Amino acid sequence: MRTRSAAFLASIFLIGATLLAGCGETTPPPAPAASDASSTEPAKPEPAPTADTTPAGETKPVEPAPSSTEPAAPAAEGKVTYDLTLETAIVWAASVPIGTRKGGWADFTGTIEVENGNFETAKISVEVQMASVFSDAAEITEKMKGDEHFFAPGKYPTSTFKSTSVSKTDTGYDVTGDLTIRDKTKSVVLPVTDLKIDGKSLTCKSTTKLNRHDFGVEYNTTIGDYVIEDLCDLTLDVVAEAK
Repeated sequence: MRTRSAAFLASIFLIGATLLAGCGETTPPPAPAASDASSTEPAKPEPAPTADTTPAGETKPVEPAPSSTEPAAPAAEGKVTYDLTLETAIVWAASVPIGTRKGGWADFTGTIEVENGNFETAKISVEVQMASVFSDAAEITEKMKGDEHFFAPGKYPTSTFKSTSVSKTDTGYDVTGDLTIRDKTKSVVLPVTDLKIDGKSLTCKSTTKLNRHDFGVEYNTTIGDYVIEDLCDLTLDVVAEAK
């Protein structure tokens, strides 16, 4: 009886040891296979559909870009007379020791007659009311409106310009004409630039130098007249409309 019990216990002990040995040495699971890095990137969204409804396989025609400027109106045919408008500026400038005095005239009338848009045919006539003179200093304006100095508008109320010829130049045109100030008339040349004849309007610019002594434009004191430069600038910014 004792021998059977010992054999039975030995069998139990052997089975338990075998089970413990199997549980202690477990085989580690295989490492996962390396995957391609590109497969982990998020999917890129598909581009949103555009508003283009052109059927597949057809080419959409290219539309021309819109023009930013309107085409210029052609010059009027035949003889056209343009009147100076109030947008025209007739300006003078004279150098003195303290700098440059500037001014002009506010009241004037004038016409420019052109045939078939050809400025070389132009006939120009301008009349300026000298009492409308102004300057950049009140005391100078007062002297210019009086009859003691400079233009003496009470004695010589108007000044005029009448063209005698027009010639083409590399930069525009030369307008030659008779300029009358204080009843003294001299032939002068006005170089015209930026000429534009567009439909019913005519615009241009001109700047020239005049010797004021040619027209008796003087300050009626020896010292006062001496400090004023003999040559003065006359600038025209012409805006004219067809009748």
